[in-house]
Amino acid sequence: MTLLKRNAGLVLLPLIASLSSAALAKGEVTEIVTELRAATPMTTPYAFDGKNYQWGVGQEVILKSINVGGELLPYDKVKPDAVVIRRVANSVATGKPCAVFAETMGEGDDFSFQASYPGNETTGDCDYGAVISSDVINIGSLDLFANAERQSSIKNIERVDLVFNNGLIAKADAMNKTGFAVVEKHGNNHVKIAAITELDKDGNPKAYGPLVMVQPSEYADSSAIRYGLVTDGRYISTKRYAFLSNKNAAPHGYLIERKVDVEPMGVAFVSVADLGLTAEQTYYGISLFGADVDPKVSNLVDPKTFPLDTGVENPDVALASGEFAKNAGDADLIVGSVGDIVIAKAADGGDGTASGSGTPSNVAQDTETKEVLDVVETDSGVSASSSGGGSMGLPALFAILLAAGGFVSRRLPHVVTGQQRG
Repeated sequence: MTLLKRNAGLVLLPLIASLSSAALAKGEVTEIVTELRAATPMTTPYAFDGKNYQWGVGQEVILKSINVGGELLPYDKVKPDAVVIRRVANSVATGKPCAVFAETMGEGDDFSFQASYPGNETTGDCDYGAVISSDVINIGSLDLFANAERQSSIKNIERVDLVFNNGLIAKADAMNKTGFAVVEKHGNNHVKIAAITELDKDGNPKAYGPLVMVQPSEYADSSAIRYGLVTDGRYISTKRYAFLSNKNAAPHGYLIERKVDVEPMGVAFVSVADLGLTAEQTYYGISLFGADVDPKVSNLVDPKTFPLDTGVENPDVALASGEFAKNAGDADLIVGSVGDIVIAKAADGGDGTASGSGTPSNVAQDTETKEVLDVVETDSGVSASSSGGGSMGLPALFAILLAAGGFVSRRLPHVVTGQQRG
């Protein structure tokens, strides 16, 4: 294993408990523990524009734990039962487009990637739910909520749900030691998250706790939740990432490289207390939102009410809630549970915990990932944009309606999730 920390150099694990977090902002994580795992080589490499692409030729960086207040808390010990990508068709993106950042094998070998291919090797399509909810952090989602501006990564994603069907309990003695880690390439982009406090009969979020903003690492107010930048004391402090995307309409095909940059990694911890939950309250996971989603304007349970023009290069946008959102679509995320999460209802009807003899039999190891595509209806029919972006032609509309039933794929244990500077 290797300990990642803000300042370069090796730090011995026994010293972690003595480290003070007094100088850190709320939620700021500067130390994490990882281990390396051999990736799965791509069976049949692909080519584009004279370049040969090969995945899985190196090692995957597995996040094992994060240091919160001097205590190492396990990462991704309890996985969600489902990760649901909520999409709303817009004027430029339909179907299931995907964009990721991925560590390359190094300068001069930027079309070979350390991690396994993040999806279907035959079609090239991504398993984006697996990408976002992985414990592999040298590949992840790119420009997750971008609907506009950066043409290479425009998508139609409005919300991502990490759902625990049987519920979780915010235990009174662990309110600040359990929650979720938000891993963000460079730690320089906003994102909002909220606890799911109720599910409907179909397992969809029906009610939420308050929206919580995760701020960039350079944010001045240390009382706000912000990312901390972590560096790898064992070999390098930053990594060389390629930014890749596929077509934003079906058939989407393979991921194609758009840019390469060298960047650090940011991590923020959002506790159940930060999420506005009360002691012993049951909740059902979390949802991720673009930073421009405003509860005073949009209905959080209905992504069709969210902004469909979310950009990655826009200046600060003042929201009705009094907050400011900048580059709201430019979040490059991986998210997972932190701490000894307590499941509210085990498969046998009893209570259980995520560790020790109380481990319930329904702890999800094969997370189901789903894609749900909606369209925006107007008085004149179906529009691709809530801001009057124009009506869909019949062929495109037909394709969208066919896809609206959603796409479901099973996340297998060996499937590695996957994830540009911004």
